[in-house]
This record gives sequence, C-alpha cells and structure tokens, in this order.
Amino acid sequence: MMLDAAGWDALLLSLLVGVTSIVIALPLAIWVAWVLARRTF
Repeated sequence: MMLDAAGWDALLLSLLVGVTSIVIALPLAIWVAWVLARRTF
C-alpha cells in the first residue's frame, strides 16, 4: 500500500498536530498533577 502525495501530506499533518498537542498539553498536565499531589484535601 503506497500513499500518494495527498496521503503523505495528510499523514504528516496528523503527526504534526499530535506532536504539537503533546508538547503544549504535557507540561500543563504535569504541573496540575504536581499541584494536586501536594494539596491537602
């Protein structure tokens, strides 16, 4: 199964969106987890 140019573009765009969302969301998620772990309920 070979991809044409449009297929490769869609695949690369999906990878870019995934990596960008991880890079943006992961530091925030780690910070929230740290704050919640240190908080006394």
